[in-house]
Amino acid sequence: MSEESNAIIYSKNVVEMVTLAKEYTAFLERAGEYEAADFLSHAQKLLPLIYLKGSLLPEVEQQYEEEVERFVSETDWTFIRNNIAEILGNTDDFYEVYNEQLFDTEGGEQLSISEMLADIYQDLKDFIELYRFGNPDSINDALYELKHNFAEYWGFKSIIALKAIHRVFFFGNQSEEDDEDSDNSKGGFFQRFQDSHLK
Repeated sequence: MSEESNAIIYSKNVVEMVTLAKEYTAFLERAGEYEAADFLSHAQKLLPLIYLKGSLLPEVEQQYEEEVERFVSETDWTFIRNNIAEILGNTDDFYEVYNEQLFDTEGGEQLSISEMLADIYQDLKDFIELYRFGNPDSINDALYELKHNFAEYWGFKSIIALKAIHRVFFFGNQSEEDDEDSDNSKGGFFQRFQDSHLK
């Protein structure tokens, strides 16, 4: 690896992405410690930063033809996803009018905040584990894949998840807005969060 390439993988934007990815993955690993409103409030602030730092990742040339090493197993992903789904309950699922890959405007699909966040977790966790233990060439290829996956997958998912979180946090569960007995129809998590913290 050239000195220039070596400098890129330890550049300010990459190191800041590593730092933020550590915070995000640790947050999701501790998701069970949060109430729903607190969890959404924290996620709402992390996701825009993740998107911003992802957009600032530098371009690098791939060194190896082989795929980079994976660290997050299906069991790990499921654990993260289920913990978040349990916290959010019936506010987890949402309907998105655009297909996340093709921007298909002819129909929508049922998605969930927990799956979006767990998918982002998987990419970021794999990256920081390779960044921690890999040699410079492996780190370079992990960065190459992270940048590619940002464009194709997790960058878009961070936007979709943030939109869904915003809707739940400020307006509650829209599917229950006509239910007079539902807490989620009365101003969303934000109002209840304020009510509980300002008393």
